[in-house]
Amino acid sequence: VSQSRYSDKKDVRRADREKNRLDKLEVIRFKDKDGDRDRFGFSAQDLQKVFPELVVENRDPLDPNSPPKLAVDYVGMLPILLIENSAQSKEIDALKSQIDALAKRLEALEKKR
Repeated sequence: VSQSRYSDKKDVRRADREKNRLDKLEVIRFKDKDGDRDRFGFSAQDLQKVFPELVVENRDPLDPNSPPKLAVDYVGMLPILLIENSAQSKEIDALKSQIDALAKRLEALEKKR
């Protein structure tokens, strides 16, 4: 659970669809090095190229010269996916309406024959 009040945020603005960036993502299937369970996710290196705001670099405080370890903010991905899902649902509804209208026109034309 994280704080989510407007008063806890700054530079608040409406989020737009990210379809172009989402289309560039590749979901990978993998096993953790220390486990046998299949998992799905993203390569942090690949995700960083498309959504740098969803990748966190963590440095080892005991070895500041070591390369950073990358972590994916999967929770941060949820609003992006929700926006896209909502937009696609609206597009599907509009297409269904068009199909229904075309089917009615076709039926009317066939009855005139």
